[in-house]
Amino acid sequence: MCLPPNQTLFHPSQYLDIATMGDVPAHTGGAVYKYSNFQVETDVEHFLRDLRKDVEKPIGFDAIIRVRTSTGFRATDFFGGVYMNNTTDVELAAVDCDHAITVELKHDDTLSEETGAFMQCALLYTTVGGQRRLRVHNLSLNCSSQLMELFKSCETDSLINFFAKTAYRAILKLTTVYHKASSMPEFSANSNLRDCNPDSALATDPPGAVLLGIKVPHVVPII
Repeated sequence: MCLPPNQTLFHPSQYLDIATMGDVPAHTGGAVYKYSNFQVETDVEHFLRDLRKDVEKPIGFDAIIRVRTSTGFRATDFFGGVYMNNTTDVELAAVDCDHAITVELKHDDTLSEETGAFMQCALLYTTVGGQRRLRVHNLSLNCSSQLMELFKSCETDSLINFFAKTAYRAILKLTTVYHKASSMPEFSANSNLRDCNPDSALATDPPGAVLLGIKVPHVVPII
């Protein structure tokens, strides 16, 4: 079956198998808008705002993303509504400002604290007018051998996003249901994050920085 890109589903409060229908927008760069207990008198403005935003926002088609890195680390996995024909090119039917792709990076060599690490994300896409364009983002990152510096600089939103997407992918591959929350992938990853250096927290950390008897820097307890 061939589907046009950017398939977006709007549906009211009636029953719909979202888990099944959600595959269509996930593979075409679209989205799902769910309105629980939809009432015309109170929810029509919300629906019109969503519809207007979805129609008017800039969009690119037939997109290809490639992530390049400097020596010492590399991109190993990609999460999101993407298709990959090989290990380097990320293909999307459509891309816009509301879509995010999570990239897992793995360092397999020593990183220099003097020169740092460098990343480049190149996006090739087609505009609505038919022009083929290339957008490139370059990022320079500092490197440190001190774990506390890593904890201070970590981005909590990115960590939660990564754990949620890895857990979602793992659950889809399961043949049995989890019986214990502690066995969920995101819980295991969070435990590993806390256990890597339990005694390295600063003395000035707030009381909320103690989780399950383990003292961790104040940036990550929200996980």
